[in-house]
Amino acid sequence: AVALHKIQQSKELGLRRIAEAVEVCLGERSVFHTQVLAVVLQQLVDQTPLPILLMRTVLLCLRLSPGLSDFVLGNGGILQRLVAKQVWTVPPLWEGFLRCCRQHPAAAAAAAES
Repeated sequence: AVALHKIQQSKELGLRRIAEAVEVCLGERSVFHTQVLAVVLQQLVDQTPLPILLMRTVLLCLRLSPGLSDFVLGNGGILQRLVAKQVWTVPPLWEGFLRCCRQHPAAAAAAAES
């Protein structure tokens, strides 16, 4: 799943197709259970530059595995790490970050504390 985020989009392989591949991959729950999804998110957040599909993947992981909410939304979680990495400087990621905060209001408070 991490490797899919590294694929460069092209005319033949647009961002939408890559996003679909990520969704199919992560939807394979026998392989991508909660702990594996957490590792995937951790590896994606550690990348520089941040992958353009990161926030879409974060939202997908929260939908697939609500047990990740504290890991993503809590104190010291993924959202706080993204604030530290100045997520607002990449408009598509910032849009996803805001969407996440709207869908999970407690996340906005946690992110603001960082």
